[in-house]
Amino acid sequence: MHIHVRAYPDSKKEIIKRLTESRFAVYVKESPKDSAANKRILEIMRKEYAGQTIRMVKGHHSPSKLFSITKKKS
Repeated sequence: MHIHVRAYPDSKKEIIKRLTESRFAVYVKESPKDSAANKRILEIMRKEYAGQTIRMVKGHHSPSKLFSITKKKS
């Protein structure tokens, strides 16, 4: 499964908006410098999809990101 995330770094508040089943808008306080915003967004998505493996496929240097989500093998 894939999800699309629109990142809003340097926000005053941290807000996670689920727009559809597979689309999110994520506002984070961290700056895009040194991938701090990406790391925080990944943490948030890992909480949202706990128990599954999540990795960023596209968008490392863009506000539009694509994440791959797979079930962890037991």
